[in-house]
Amino acid sequence: MVVSGTVIGFFASAALFGATFLLPLYFQLVGGADASGSGFLVVPFLGSNCVGAYAAGQLARRLGRTRALMCAGVGGCALGFALLATVTPATPHVLTIAWQLLLGVSIGVIMPTSLVATQNAAERRDVGTATGMLLFLRSLGGAFGSTLVGALLAARFGTVLHGLGLSVHVDLSEMRLHGALAGVPPGAEAALKAGLTGAFHLAFMACAILMVLAGFVAVRMRDLPLRTVSAQEPAEAAVLAH
Repeated sequence: MVVSGTVIGFFASAALFGATFLLPLYFQLVGGADASGSGFLVVPFLGSNCVGAYAAGQLARRLGRTRALMCAGVGGCALGFALLATVTPATPHVLTIAWQLLLGVSIGVIMPTSLVATQNAAERRDVGTATGMLLFLRSLGGAFGSTLVGALLAARFGTVLHGLGLSVHVDLSEMRLHGALAGVPPGAEAALKAGLTGAFHLAFMACAILMVLAGFVAVRMRDLPLRTVSAQEPAEAAVLAH
């Protein structure tokens, strides 16, 4: 149970950082928004993350268990990433916002429940160790997620450039596809935009696959009831706690 909660926390952190990396870039490079505009467009994702975390805490307290919440969160994440992998410049903004909300709420549900499940499964003397292990692997998951999506984005776009026979260097951090690209023939801009959109689709789908893997872990984990006191505490302490 401790290992399962830690693994799910790793994947959830990878998804959080992957989405935080991809969404602003997508709105800038494909949607044509400036830096401040892309930040505004990501607000639904970030805000819904907080809402999901709060809702998960309340539901876990009332249900007394966490596995159902984690399964729902992981499934929502996988679906949210899969839907974002279909977004194009022609997609209505209301749909893009809705899918961000789904993804944000789902990640928000996973983050606290994975922590609670891990601490709940650990013996009293091991709670600090289990918590430290989870937080450490969350940090690794964030680094892994952002590195993975960045590498996929750059590699896929490099393949598109090579396929078009372009030898120019295009810096994604400075590129705005709604304007002219230095050294790129005007006729190739549409193909570059389509190729970059496909690169984002690949990165979003990779995150969806990570959450599917997390789903296999979530459905197999034991659904332990949440305890109000440690199982190692004496009966007198348990009575006083109630």
